[in-house]
Amino acid sequence: MRPIRYGRWGRVLLWPNGFFLGSYFEWRVPVDDENTLSISWIYTAVPEERRPYRQEVIPSWQSPIKDPETGRWITTHVINQDIIGWVGQGRITDRQKENLGQSDKGIVMMRNRFFKELEAVVEGAAPKGIIRDPEINHKVALAVANRVSLGADAVSRKFILHAGQPDHVRRMCEEAMGYEIDASGL
Repeated sequence: MRPIRYGRWGRVLLWPNGFFLGSYFEWRVPVDDENTLSISWIYTAVPEERRPYRQEVIPSWQSPIKDPETGRWITTHVINQDIIGWVGQGRITDRQKENLGQSDKGIVMMRNRFFKELEAVVEGAAPKGIIRDPEINHKVALAVANRVSLGADAVSRKFILHAGQPDHVRRMCEEAMGYEIDASGL
């Protein structure tokens, strides 16, 4: 694959219920009318000298969003900060009361795209992004600006995404990477 110029592609790929930022996915799955399950899948390639690396278990955990001792929101990690923004809107947000400004242009564009694609489905057409050809649908390369830099680097030495990374998960990551990982956040 040839390098992708940053000016041609964006850094984030968005879908209706998630996004891909080059080294991690985040998915949002509605549980009911007032609750959403948020799932993150984070990827950092092991250093070249540690390959091939065979991972026996894929580590996972449920990340806390509030400090169990104080009851306060945890703000030390990136996704935790996002969660505070979502929860701070209330259980059901009345979109008719929104006052969107110029900085919200992307939100307006994305909502308009969703409505346009919903109209296409109502009219019997397929929405954009549907790949029906089995020859090209088995592995779809995502357009990512920083694809070349997805390997181990200085950023991966500090775990900044979710609070509450358990010690056993941190130790598994350190074993794979061959160095210590700081799980304290930003």
